[in-house]
Amino acid sequence: MKVDGILISVAQNTRDLTIFEEIKKRNIPLVFFDRIVPNLGFSTVSADDYQGGFLAVQQAFKAGYRHLAHVAGSFTTQIGRERLRGFKDGLKKFDLPFVEEWVVESGYSEQAGYRAAQKLLNQMQLPEVIFGVTFPATLGILTALQENGLKVPQDMDLIAFGDSQFNRFLKPAITCIDQPTENLAQSAFNLLMDTIKNKEEFAIQNQVIPVKLKEYDTCRSK
Repeated sequence: MKVDGILISVAQNTRDLTIFEEIKKRNIPLVFFDRIVPNLGFSTVSADDYQGGFLAVQQAFKAGYRHLAHVAGSFTTQIGRERLRGFKDGLKKFDLPFVEEWVVESGYSEQAGYRAAQKLLNQMQLPEVIFGVTFPATLGILTALQENGLKVPQDMDLIAFGDSQFNRFLKPAITCIDQPTENLAQSAFNLLMDTIKNKEEFAIQNQVIPVKLKEYDTCRSK
């Protein structure tokens, strides 16, 4: 613990929060970023996950789709819960049906997305478009669809939360909700430095960085 401060993004399987209580007792500045744990008495910096889930549904609606599924990450994480909450509120806003079986809890990796997509494809009724909780998970979904003989976007469409520098080289490139990663990282660093410099009087801040839609080959507006 011989450090001036800590930046941390928690793992999806983080359950035991005891270590953070110890950090707080020792009065060590800490800032959560990206995957945050709220209400622990530390500052946080995160992308607007709720807005991202809502924008994904809005884009799918503009593309003419009415039956949406969500490979939803882990419900034990803040990002998983908030992206799902935005997804659900988007469905309500545009009067689209919510099908519980079309929300599949997964992890955030390619393998997790692949397994979740296989589960969706085993259902009797299929959605028109799948919203992937992360770009890696969406790559796994894309692979599963292609292995099952489905063409994207012709047979089933995709939209992802998060972009990648490799996205433009994909065929098709995936329309996504882009989170400004560099902005998020810089904001978290600046917040930690401010906390260190003003340790005794610094007020807790919860910064939320806006996200934006980037339209590529999939889920295109009509």
